Amino acid sequence: MVKIEKDTSLGANAVFNQLKNFLISQNAQMLVSQEPNHISCKHGSSSSWSPQNIGKQVSINIIPSVNGSKVQIDYRVKSMPFFILVAIMGISFFVFGFTLLLYLFSSIFLTEIAIISLILSIIALIAVALYGSNSRKFVKDLTNVLELPPPPPP
Repeated sequence: MVKIEKDTSLGANAVFNQLKNFLISQNAQMLVSQEPNHISCKHGSSSSWSPQNIGKQVSINIIPSVNGSKVQIDYRVKSMPFFILVAIMGISFFVFGFTLLLYLFSSIFLTEIAIISLILSIIALIAVALYGSNSRKFVKDLTNVLELPPPPPP
């Protein structure tokens, strides 16, 4: 879970409306919407293998202050493929480390197994980094919405 806090000069209602409009434009599924203090939503799919559609759960608390509002954003990756990639990476690193330990304490070195596990580890590490960067991009875009002036009233 990642927690981001941001102060803004906008009022709680303006912040709430801007964030809600942004989330709707990003096809987020609203779970809870308590104007003007809290928004909870899901974005992406928990079964998607695409880094652009990685499943995330976002919770936003808006706290009015004297100079505007304080926004607290909590988000979690809720994607099964992401956790599968993390598990593959961990197992591959373990197997690679185990083959190195075998080599250190005996003359056996399982070259093919070590190379395959190292390649799998690198591929999984790249995939996890790609998933993580897309998850952070969504939250970065969400915080950038707070820096925009509020839309004019209709």
